[in-house]
Amino acid sequence: MVLVSSTLALLAARDAGASGFFLSQIGGPDASPTDPDPTAIFWNPAALGGVDGLEVQADLISILRFAHYDRGVDYQWDVKGKTWNQVAGPERRASLLNYIPLPFFGLAYQLSERLSLGLGVYSPFGASSSWDDAEGPQAYHSIAGSNNSIFFSSSVALRILRWLHAGLTISYVRSTASSERLAEFSDIIGGLPEDPSLLATMALEGFAGDAFSAEIGLYADLEQLRFGLAYQPPISVVNQGKIVLTPRGDKIKDVIGDRPAEADAEMSYTLPDNIKASVDYYLRRDLRLRLYLEWVNWSRFDAIRIDVQRRTVSLLPEAIVDQ
Repeated sequence: MVLVSSTLALLAARDAGASGFFLSQIGGPDASPTDPDPTAIFWNPAALGGVDGLEVQADLISILRFAHYDRGVDYQWDVKGKTWNQVAGPERRASLLNYIPLPFFGLAYQLSERLSLGLGVYSPFGASSSWDDAEGPQAYHSIAGSNNSIFFSSSVALRILRWLHAGLTISYVRSTASSERLAEFSDIIGGLPEDPSLLATMALEGFAGDAFSAEIGLYADLEQLRFGLAYQPPISVVNQGKIVLTPRGDKIKDVIGDRPAEADAEMSYTLPDNIKASVDYYLRRDLRLRLYLEWVNWSRFDAIRIDVQRRTVSLLPEAIVDQ
């Protein structure tokens, strides 16, 4: 059997701080750890034990993400000209409207009455943004950025009792990341914040890395009652890339020169562990009641650490390297 599906999601954020990080609903909103089809590679590898013959499935989660960022602030020196204060200024708005695809392709095959196999490629974690104004009020927060992980997975399900299967998925994970924002150095060089002569563009370029992941699960089929449970441990991701500082203002060029300054860097973060469970009760063949529970430990993803190789930026002032 070959199944092709597509789901459209609309995500709105009240401001840039709510931009979020996505966990894909692979297979659509009705998919779960009790569904014996190729999406079980992601949801619960043990459910592959319920596959009959060969099944192939392609799925695309299409996300339209929109947000806006409002800010009205200005700066002025005090009467003595020694310190500056924030004051209300003209409110400015920046907006984004981005399309984010999160694909899935998988196949499942029942090798024997006791053994089933699966292969899949999918992107369950991801975030992306590109604002419409590269110099808008959000530019010190973000101009553009992305953080995505693609899983290349193989799964096996083994029947251990007549009604019970155990499963395992092993995944190679390829992660990429990039970002761009404005940076200003008034606290280092002196002057009012957001002075155009003190601006530079700070970019993370070419960050990529490899990791491995595993998932274990159980699947029980008791005719009218089905039960599925799966656990995926946290995934430690380490990406290698460059931080590029491109001077834009005259004063910052006097400090670091006209050309972009590059530094080798290492980015590290942890993708969250999660538990997925569901129970299906069939009132009749085409009608079921479902209880679905999911726990995602998002506290694992509370920070992204970036370590700069200082030997590559030895010509820059220490304070600028720290920023």
